Amino acid sequence: MIEKRRLGLTAAVILSIMLIAGSLVGCGTGKKEGSKGGGTNDADSKVEANDFVLNTSCTISVYGTDDQKLADKGIEVCKKYEKVLSKTIKNSDVWKINNSGGNAVEVGDDTLKLIKKSLEFSKKTDGLFDITIGGVTELWDFTSENPEVPSAQEIAKRLTHVDYDKIKIEGKKVQLTDPETKIDLGAIAKGYIADRVADVLRKKGVKRAIINLGGNVVTIGEKQAGFPWKVGIEKPFSHGDGIVGVIKSSDNSIVTSGIYERQFKKNGVLYHHVIDPRTGWPIKTDLEGVSIISEKSVDGDSISTSCLLLGFDKGMELVRKTEGVEAVFIKSGGEIVPTEKSGFQKIEN
Repeated sequence: MIEKRRLGLTAAVILSIMLIAGSLVGCGTGKKEGSKGGGTNDADSKVEANDFVLNTSCTISVYGTDDQKLADKGIEVCKKYEKVLSKTIKNSDVWKINNSGGNAVEVGDDTLKLIKKSLEFSKKTDGLFDITIGGVTELWDFTSENPEVPSAQEIAKRLTHVDYDKIKIEGKKVQLTDPETKIDLGAIAKGYIADRVADVLRKKGVKRAIINLGGNVVTIGEKQAGFPWKVGIEKPFSHGDGIVGVIKSSDNSIVTSGIYERQFKKNGVLYHHVIDPRTGWPIKTDLEGVSIISEKSVDGDSISTSCLLLGFDKGMELVRKTEGVEAVFIKSGGEIVPTEKSGFQKIEN
C-alpha cells in the first residue's frame, strides 16, 4: 500500500471527508499552533504527523500538547496494521491466506476479528459486501495514468471464485476452500485501523485529537469545551473543491464512501471503483455518496460501503435497523437525505 502498493479496495471505496471550520489548520509533521511557551497543558498547542500509509495520505493531529511522539505513534500504529492486513505486502496475514493454495492459515487476532466482521456484513447485505472479491478488484486499476477496462471474459472467470461462503474459520485458522479465491479487506480495514489508533492515543492520555486516514475521520474529545469538531462532507465530483455541509463530531467516527474519487471515462462511459460482486463491474447505484456517523469507524467503513452497494432504499433500511448509526445520503442528481439525528447542516452554495 505504501507508494504503489494497495490495501486492495473491496468495492473499492475512497473516503473523502474534509475537516473544516478550524478543526484542522495547516499541515506538516510536528507543526504547533498558537503555542504559549510550549507547555504541554497549553490548550492551543498542537502536534501533527503526516505520512502516506494505507495507500492514502494519513494525518494524526493531537491538541493540547507539544509531545510530537504522540502524533508519531498514531502513524506507527497505521504502519503496524498495514503490514498485517494488506493483501499486497508479502507475508501479511491476508497475503498468506491468498497464497496458501487453499490450505488453512493461522492468523492474528486482529485479522480474525476483521474477517468475522466482514462476514457479518456479507450476511446482512445478502452477499453484496463480499471480501472474496479480491481477484476481481485486481483487474481494475484506477490509479493508472492510462486505465483500461478489463475484458468481460476475464471478469467472468474471476467471478466464479467470489463467494464469502468459501471462507472457513476454525479457531484461529482461516481457509479459502477455493484455492483461486482471494480476500480483500480494503473496504473495512481503514476503519478498523482508525479505531486502533484512537485506542492507543486515549490510553496515552490524549483528550483531543483528529485521526484522518484518507477520509476515515475519528474525533477524540471536542475542539474546545462545548464546541465539537466540524467535519465537512465533500460535494461529489467537485475534485475536493466543494462541500455540501458539515457534521458536528465529538468522540465518534465519520466515514464517507463515494463513487466519485477513483474513476475514469472510456468511450464516454464512466467507470468508478465501487465494484458489484455479482457482476464484477462498477455498481449501478442511485447514490453518489454516503456518510456514516457511528461510534466505531470499522462500522462506518463497512456500512458506508454496503449502502452504496445496496442503493438508497435498502441502504436507509440498513442504517435504520443498526443501533447507534446515523447517515447522510447524497443521491444521484445531488439530493441530500440525512437521517433525523445525523446532525448534518447543509451549506447553501
